[in-house]
Parts: sequence; structure tokens; C-alpha cells
Amino acid sequence: MEGKKEVDYVSVVVEKCSMQEIIERYGRHTKDVQGEKPAVEQNNMQDLKHETASLMKKIELLETSKRKLLGQSLGSCSLEELQQMEHQLERSVNIIRARKMQVFREQIERLKDNVKYLASENVMLLEKCGGLEKQQTSAAEN
Repeated sequence: MEGKKEVDYVSVVVEKCSMQEIIERYGRHTKDVQGEKPAVEQNNMQDLKHETASLMKKIELLETSKRKLLGQSLGSCSLEELQQMEHQLERSVNIIRARKMQVFREQIERLKDNVKYLASENVMLLEKCGGLEKQQTSAAEN
């Protein structure tokens, strides 16, 4: 019986040592991760600052381009830039006109379909009226 107690005591001590080692390793790992965390956050912050600056520059370029296309702030444009804008605007106007013509054609087709429908409705009503007139005429004759 005494041998069994010794084995139990030894296994408990071994388990405690193992548990203690696990706790120490966890503590060291936690410290390592926390030490790396600020560096990772710093890198993320730098990336975000760089991306923000890049987006701000793109926004500024787009606003400048928009003003020029609207005919504002053209004083600093070279002849080549003005010609490029003119060609771009001409292409845009052609696209707009083509879309406008497509919309007009679609409206015309809808109106033609409506005219056909109304004409058939008119014929049907005339037939009804014609049938009523015949009934009234035959009733008047009787």
C-alpha cells in the first residue's frame, strides 16, 4: 500500500511540474506576443497613413480633372491638354447622344404599341356600338 502512495505522490509532483512548466511557457509566450503587438500595430498604422495619403492625392487629381472638364481652372492647361479634353468631351457627347437616341426609339416603339392597342380597342367599341344600334333598330321595327 505504501508503494502505491509513493507512486501517486510522484505522479502528482510530476503533474505539478508539468503544469508549472506549462504556465511558465504560457507566460513567456504572452509576453512575446504583447511585445510584438505594438510593432504590428505600428506597421498597420504606417500602412493606413500611406493609403490615406494616396487616396487624398487621387481625390485631388479627380477634383482637378472635374474642374477642367467643367471649363474651370483652364489657365494652366497646355494646348495638348486642351485638345485631349476636347476629344474626351466629344466622345462623351457622342455617347450621350447615342443613348438619348436609343431612349427616343424605345419611347417611339412604346407609343406605336399603344396606338395599336387603342386602335384595336376602338374597333371593339365600334363593333359593340354597331351591335347596339342593330338591336335598337330591330326593337324599334317591332
